[in-house]
Amino acid sequence: MRHISTILFFFSLVVTIHAQFVTLNPTGAGSDDTAVLIFDAEQGNKELMGATKVYMHHGVVTDKINGTAWKYVKGNWGKDDGIGEMTKVPGHANKWQITFTPNIRAYFGVPAGENIFRISCVFRNPDGTKKGTLNQGEYGWGSIASNGDIYINLNNDNYVSITAPTGTEGLVSQGQTLQIQADASANVSQMKIWVDEGSGYVEKSVVTSGKSISYTYTPVSSISLGIKVTAIINGQSLEAIKKYDIVIKKPTEIAPLPVGMKSGANYDPTDPTKVTLVLLAPEKDFIYAVGDFSEWKVKEENQMKRTPDNKMYWLTLTGITPQKSYVYQYWIDGKLKIADPYTEQVADPWNDKYIESTVFPGLPSYTREDLGIASVFKTGTAKYTWASSEAEWKKPDVNHLVIYELHIRDFLASHSYKDLIDTISYLKRLGINAIELMPVSEFEGNDSWGYNPSFYFAADKYYGPKDQLKKFIETAHQNGIAVINDLVLNHAFGQSPMVQMYFDGGKPAANNPWFNREYVGQYQWGYDFNHESQYTKNFIDDVNRYWLEE
Repeated sequence: MRHISTILFFFSLVVTIHAQFVTLNPTGAGSDDTAVLIFDAEQGNKELMGATKVYMHHGVVTDKINGTAWKYVKGNWGKDDGIGEMTKVPGHANKWQITFTPNIRAYFGVPAGENIFRISCVFRNPDGTKKGTLNQGEYGWGSIASNGDIYINLNNDNYVSITAPTGTEGLVSQGQTLQIQADASANVSQMKIWVDEGSGYVEKSVVTSGKSISYTYTPVSSISLGIKVTAIINGQSLEAIKKYDIVIKKPTEIAPLPVGMKSGANYDPTDPTKVTLVLLAPEKDFIYAVGDFSEWKVKEENQMKRTPDNKMYWLTLTGITPQKSYVYQYWIDGKLKIADPYTEQVADPWNDKYIESTVFPGLPSYTREDLGIASVFKTGTAKYTWASSEAEWKKPDVNHLVIYELHIRDFLASHSYKDLIDTISYLKRLGINAIELMPVSEFEGNDSWGYNPSFYFAADKYYGPKDQLKKFIETAHQNGIAVINDLVLNHAFGQSPMVQMYFDGGKPAANNPWFNREYVGQYQWGYDFNHESQYTKNFIDDVNRYWLEE
């Protein structure tokens, strides 16, 4: 009996060893090796079992050995375009593979001298509605993050890593210094820091023992600085290289707000190559507009001007391509990165990839989880033309309303304004004369009843483009049905830029222009608008005006 148990245990062990969710061949592959990655869809959550096509959305981690920041990403989420498409492993119905050739570094286009610690990836079906993953945790080959992202470790026995400055750019005041630091994986016999100010690398610091090195650099002007660290560990020569863009912050220019400009993106009807961005931000020191138009870099010319009353910031951008979606943010005081609170479209790096192209065609590709929620502007677009019947529309008597409260996601599997239009005849047969939409302003995530709002001028993309919402309202009116919009002006959630701009100790700061620091009332839900503040009153007027006039 003992022999049988041993055999069964051995068989179970063999099955466990070979039934691995992800495998990188050869074992112990490094950045300069050719490698094959195999994904077994029969393991993990099994969402991709039986799939006829599997994609690998993938990149690399270069900042630290246990990092999670994606770089050099390959793939377009939700698109069946061949980029990152895997092939079946011969003889296996649910195993898929992809080859990194001529080597991992060249495949991803990572420059020499930049460490590659991990491969980051997500396995998906063509439209991105399903993905293969495992439970969060550490595994022998790597780890799974809380959001299901997969990280496969590469062989990095000896390495040197630049630990400061972090990121790829920074703001400094005139005369301010920049600390450069690097660490090695083991004791060195030599380690050096070099900097390149445009004329080649110059040695700045050297140590002959230990595992770390530092150097204090003083920039005299804005510069794209090259940083290189070389080291020798047990006779092996190593190096790490990075580019770091330094912008010398200038005093904020004081200038009156141009006539006719208001909060948000202002379009010039005579020149679609221009847009003026305006942000209300009292008590802030300096702000840069950053986005697709600046290649997501801080640039001196994109420092926003401040009005004489120290409340509004504005900037006119030129050279804009008409009818192109530009994703952008405001970077405030070198610390905070927010979307435009008055944006009419939000770019969400976590949730947009789950919105089907049949619901919202042409969403801009924005995957910067390191930057967070962003905003979108597009110049030169035609305004929606309302049917002539709108001029004759008469709303029902408010004393005789028969209201159907409707949540689009629960009402329709497709959760789209477009399909909602097709249900008007059904709703009319019920004998109603008003539809109250549960909140459709941009809320947190995709799957919600909408009472966690964050952007009040943006129709939530999970239901479709705003013009489809207008078409639904127009069709309802043509059938004698009023549409009521629940705007949720009592509170907002933490994704709101107006919450984030003035936030301290886990709650709105005492100087927040719009929100109470402490919730007023017995029940707390989100962050409480201060309706006694003139800023809040003006904001609510703007919201109501937008939804009534747009």
